[in-house]
Amino acid sequence: MKLKILVLSWILAIASGWLYASTTGKIIGQVTDARTGEPLVGCNIIIEGTYLGAASDMDGNFVILNVPPGEYIIQASMIGYAPQSLQNVSVSVDRTTNLDIEMRVEAVEGEVVTVVADRPMIVRDRTSSASHVSADDMANMPIETVSEVIGTKAGIVDGHFRGGRKGETMYMVDGVPVTDPFTGNQGVVVDAGAVAELQVITGSFNAEYGNAMSGVVNIVTKDGSNTFSGNIHTYFGDYISDETDYFPHIDDINPLSIKNLQLSFEGPLVKDKVFFYTNMRYYTHEGHLWGQRRFDTDNFFYHLDSPDSVVVTDDYQTYMSHMLSINPNYGGDPANDTLTILYQTGDNAWIPMNTSEELNFQTKLTWRINPTLRISYNFISNNLPNLFGDYISWTDYSHDWRYTPDGLNNKYSRALTHNINIHRGISSRSYLTFGLSRYSTNYHHYPFGPDEIVNMEIINTATSNSGKPLNTFNVGGMENE
Repeated sequence: MKLKILVLSWILAIASGWLYASTTGKIIGQVTDARTGEPLVGCNIIIEGTYLGAASDMDGNFVILNVPPGEYIIQASMIGYAPQSLQNVSVSVDRTTNLDIEMRVEAVEGEVVTVVADRPMIVRDRTSSASHVSADDMANMPIETVSEVIGTKAGIVDGHFRGGRKGETMYMVDGVPVTDPFTGNQGVVVDAGAVAELQVITGSFNAEYGNAMSGVVNIVTKDGSNTFSGNIHTYFGDYISDETDYFPHIDDINPLSIKNLQLSFEGPLVKDKVFFYTNMRYYTHEGHLWGQRRFDTDNFFYHLDSPDSVVVTDDYQTYMSHMLSINPNYGGDPANDTLTILYQTGDNAWIPMNTSEELNFQTKLTWRINPTLRISYNFISNNLPNLFGDYISWTDYSHDWRYTPDGLNNKYSRALTHNINIHRGISSRSYLTFGLSRYSTNYHHYPFGPDEIVNMEIINTATSNSGKPLNTFNVGGMENE
């Protein structure tokens, strides 16, 4: 007996590594006679627009499993009773929706009784601190990305859940973990328009969620439908401010500095059987934080009064008329400061320092083989151009490089994920979900030059414990992390 228990425990331990997060909800309820309160047997309950439904049992109870998140209309019908249509029935991931139906006796065929469902004030089966955001909610929010939606939830600041680190959050798409193993952040970006429901858990996780200490983000993507439909959303613009002392060069307005284009299209490939949903987003931002090219990356000066004076440039006389004065009282003892003047080597051009460009693509195929068997394949790419040898690119603003903006690293990344999910109904009260996924990510940056040049003759002598000068700007070289 002990051996059997040991073997079973070992199998469960291995299987736990294969467990996927839930991507569906459940509807339960009881059908009764509105006049007598007696339970009704054999009442048909159908979710309009789907193949899902159930019939009430001997006690009038019914269960509908494996319901994708969203709002539905529930149709209830039974011989001798007026049909009922229950509207605005909301189903969420990992949640059970209670729906009690009272049927009214009908002697003569008449109109359908319409009932509007109410959301319960208390969710009895909730054992964790969680928020659910539906597709309709996101459509009404002034957001563009899923990360912006997450940031609106209590206890979350800049990707940190309940004061934890970014690497302590698990990100999932359609129940599959997509956390970047290198950074601990979200590995693939899903456009907000492609999300059917977003589940954000900030405490008391269920056993199905592993490797999460601070929070869980479960993204469920949309399925296609029997109706062809599409959506186009675009905007463009620029940042505007009169605070040019804090944001230099921001008064140079370019209406095409920010460009955003989002497309989505869905419909049936085979009516009632095979469906598709495709989403694409292209976004580019020239940047609103600017630096001035006062110094070139390959030019720098030693102090001109030094006997070992060296000027690394083709013609330093060209720059003798350009001077940058530095207050010797700033940051250290003036008696120890020898620097008074730096000669510029740049052309003073304004260079954006927080640029970004991305093109995200997602497509999902769903095959409903029969009412109890469904197979879906989901492909997500960040960035689509990497299929042709290109990468998403961006730069992170660094104040150290404000006067040598060309020295900032150009950063590049790509991410691909393939998900296959199989949902199999075993009985009216149980089902099985099997998933297979492949996730890959690639990141690199180019320093384009040597390590940061630190010449103590041309920078302030105030230094930190690590030896890096404080309150100074780099005047040459390239960022090389």
